[in-house]
Amino acid sequence: MKRTVLAASAFSVALLAGPVGCAGGDSDGADEPGPKASRAGEPGPARRLATQMITAADLGHGYSVRDFSLAKEKSAFATTPDRITVDRGPCHPLATVLNQLPLGRPQAFLTRVVSPEKSLGAATEEATGAAAKEATAVTYVTLAAYDRGMATAAMDTLLARGVDSCRLGFTARAVNGATRTYHSVAGEEAGTAGDEALAYRAATTVDGVTRTVRTTVVRSGDVIAVYVAVDGAARVDGEPRGPRVPAAVFTAQNAKLG
Repeated sequence: MKRTVLAASAFSVALLAGPVGCAGGDSDGADEPGPKASRAGEPGPARRLATQMITAADLGHGYSVRDFSLAKEKSAFATTPDRITVDRGPCHPLATVLNQLPLGRPQAFLTRVVSPEKSLGAATEEATGAAAKEATAVTYVTLAAYDRGMATAAMDTLLARGVDSCRLGFTARAVNGATRTYHSVAGEEAGTAGDEALAYRAATTVDGVTRTVRTTVVRSGDVIAVYVAVDGAARVDGEPRGPRVPAAVFTAQNAKLG
C-alpha cells in the first residue's frame, strides 16, 4: 500500500472531529447532500454512492444484495463511531470498520450485505478449503465519500496506523454495554485494486468459538470501499484465515468505482 506522509496531524484531527454527513445503510438518506453543498446540477455524495454501490444485477446469478441500516439492524454493534470506545487508541478505526461503520469522517456512507443464494451454497457442500468458504461468505460492503484528500488521509493515517499498532489485539465497547474482543490483527496481501488498498484479518471470539474476520479496504479517488467477510455458514473447521471476500463481489464493486 502506498503511504502518504502528512505534515503534523491536521488531517487526523479533521478526520476525527467533523460530523458524518449521512447515516449509513439507510436508502432513505440517499438524496441528502453532504456537509458541503454540491455544485448546481451535480448529485450530492450520498446520491453518488447509491449509484456506485453494487447491486444484484451487477453480480448476476448466485448472489443477493440487501440494504443494511445501522439504526434497524439487530446485529449492529453501534450506530455511530463515537459510540465505540477501545482500550488502545489507534485501534478505534479498526473497531469501526469491522462493525460496518465508516473510516474517519466521510461526507456520506452506505452499506449493503451481499450473500450467496442458497442454491450456490448447496452446490458447494462437497467443496473444501477456500472455495467452499468463499461460497458461504457473507460480505458487508461499505462505501464512503470524502472531501478532497481526506480519503487518502483516512487510509494512511488512521487505518494503516491501526493495523500496525494493534497486532496484539484490542477490546471494543459500545455504549449499550456490548463488548467485542479481537485477539490479534495481521496484515495481508491486498493486491493492486483502486488507487491504493490494504487488507488484514482479525481473530475474535463469538459464542465461545474463535473466528477470523477478513477485511479489504480499497480507495478509488475520494471514495473508500470496505469489504468485511464473515463465514455465513458459521462452520468451524480449523481454518485460521476465515472466508475470503468473494472475487465476484470484489471485482464487480471495484469496476463500478472505476
